[in-house]
Amino acid sequence: KWYPGTAPKPQHSFEPNTMKKINPQVKQRVNVLNKIFMTHVTDLMATGEVSSEISGRGVEISHVNVANDFHVVRVYWFSSDNNVSRIDETSKLLDQIAYKLRHELSQLRVIGVVPPIIFVKDKSVAARIELEKRIAEADYGEDFVPTVKMPPKKPELMLFTKLPEDVREKILECSKNDGQEEGEVEEEENYDFSSELPPMKHNVLGLNHALIMNK
Repeated sequence: KWYPGTAPKPQHSFEPNTMKKINPQVKQRVNVLNKIFMTHVTDLMATGEVSSEISGRGVEISHVNVANDFHVVRVYWFSSDNNVSRIDETSKLLDQIAYKLRHELSQLRVIGVVPPIIFVKDKSVAARIELEKRIAEADYGEDFVPTVKMPPKKPELMLFTKLPEDVREKILECSKNDGQEEGEVEEEENYDFSSELPPMKHNVLGLNHALIMNK
């Protein structure tokens, strides 16, 4: 049974020893656990006991990182909420529910002993969201000319291959004539194709075929 409390934060949890060589098998196991914990943590935060406490706060999990020595599980999160004070409240709330989440993970028997869980705000994702928000809200004025031109959305069957100049001119000429062809269709329907043609010869090789067929 879990008991209310604050998840311990090891002193070296954010200062890993990069000089220490990691066993490939340990690294592989950590990668597998990262995916497993990511799946279970997101599921429990959406439908588990803690879901009601964080509902409506726009909390999303970017990734989960299990320490190489399995002493801590870092859950990186960000929020789509624009209220700074509310985000601070969410951060404190996540620290409070960490022990509940650890207890629910222990019930799933993911590993023998689930390490303490620490919620870490993903600053990179938060900075990107803030940048996109400011760009969308920025007023550049009517005379603003962007220095970086964004490519247009690719329509269906759009050709990016560079064509010879003569081919491009023919394509442009055909596209201009498309509108004219619609008006010419009615004229072609009313056009009289009956014209006086010269009589066909029937005396090939000195033999009059018409005379023979008319007998």
